[in-house]
Parts: sequence; C-alpha cells; structure tokens
Amino acid sequence: MPQLQNSRPFRSRAQNLEDIVLWRALHGVREGRYVDIGACDPRFLSVSRGFYEQGWRGVHFEPTPDLASRLRADRPDEAVHQVALSDRCGEMTLFLSPVEGQSTGIDRLSRQDSPRLVVPTRTLASFGSGWAGEPVHWMKIDVEGMEEAVLRGWDHGILRPWILVIEATLPDSPEPSHERWEPLVLAAGYRLALFDGLNRFYVAEERLELMPAVAAPANIFDLMAGCRPEGWQPYVSSPDRRDPPGRRLRKMIQRLIGRRPT
Repeated sequence: MPQLQNSRPFRSRAQNLEDIVLWRALHGVREGRYVDIGACDPRFLSVSRGFYEQGWRGVHFEPTPDLASRLRADRPDEAVHQVALSDRCGEMTLFLSPVEGQSTGIDRLSRQDSPRLVVPTRTLASFGSGWAGEPVHWMKIDVEGMEEAVLRGWDHGILRPWILVIEATLPDSPEPSHERWEPLVLAAGYRLALFDGLNRFYVAEERLELMPAVAAPANIFDLMAGCRPEGWQPYVSSPDRRDPPGRRLRKMIQRLIGRRPT
C-alpha cells in the first residue's frame, strides 16, 4: 500500500476516517478541489475539514438550514448550496432528525415524530457550468438513502471527480444499500476500490493509478505517516513496566465479563 511521504500532519474529522483514505491517495495535490454532498457540520463529522486546513477548497450541498448556516460562517471562501440534490429540480419534504447528519428525504427511513421542512431540490447537472476548467479530485455523497436520486441527476461527462466516496449502507445500519445505485457508477466509468464497512470508494477509469492508494481502509501506517484522527493521543509507555498495556487491556476486558485476571 502506498504511504504518505513528507506531508504536513493531517487531522481527520470524518465519521469513518474516509478523509484519511482520500488524503493517502491525493496528498500530492496542491490546492485541490472537492464536492461534499450532505456536508453536515463544517468541523464535526466533516470529510472536507482536514483538506480545508491543507489549503484545498470546494463546494458544499447541505439542505438543513442550521448546518448550511454553520458552513457559511465557518467557510466564507467556499460555495454552500442550501438545497437537496435529487434527480429533478423542484421541492421535497425533508424529515429532520435530532441527530446531526441523519435528516432524510425518505419517509420510511425517518422517525414518526420527525419535524418536516419543505426544501428546494436541484440536480448536480444543473450546476454544470460551475465545474468547467478545473478538476474535482473527490466527491462525497452522504444523503441518508437518497444516493440513487443524486446519481441520476449527475452528468458524469461534465463533473468527473477522480474519486467518489458514497455511503453504502442504510441509515444507522450495516445493511448494504448499494445494489440499486452502483450500476450507475460503474456505467459512468468508475471502478470499485474499497468498501470500508460504511462507504464504497470508486476511482475513475482514467485515474486507475490511484487504485492501490485507495484499496485499504485507514490504518496504523497512516498514523505513522502523520495522519491523526480528532482526539487521538499517542501511546505513552507506563512507568510500571510490570503491567504492560496488553495485560492492562486484558484486565479491563476480564472485569467487564466477570473473570478474574491471571
């Protein structure tokens, strides 16, 4: 697996360390560009935050008013579109969740008592002129069950990210959800590189040199190369060498299951 070399420390804010996988593949790009669909908070659970701190800039799509306002306040030099992306332009009902990032446009995936908000919808293709002349290095789609509609509204001939990251399980569940929409991605000339348990990563056929770097989830070698998840602390050796970390961990597990440590 290719490793990072001589890059500045990268701080991950993503839910599943997706940004570390992307950084491993794209750290050599200076002032790159991204599209974040279902952007959520500008700092918390943000795939783009680490890239922003590295000098990258991008475009955000976030229909939830509070989250869109936070994005505008925190990223005044980026475009924030307060719309829901779909396969047609118009309006839709957004079922708001008390958990940030889990609002959905699909009734059956929402809670019965979810507040409702009518929001505008656009297609990715309707923003076509905005991508002209500059490469987009990655695009993330996390829209709580609406991935197929977003992809049907995408013109892959105009907007062609090097790497796609698409949430591929049902909201708040490990159950796969990619069967309906993955044929659209493959037909657009992308190849599956990785499933990390939550997302499926695809690489454009014209950028297959990136496949090896995307093929593994975030791991200890990324930490060794300078990537740091938010809140991560390096291990500090215990002054009590008679009780090494492996034994302390076993003790903790044994207490939890009611066994006496040996």
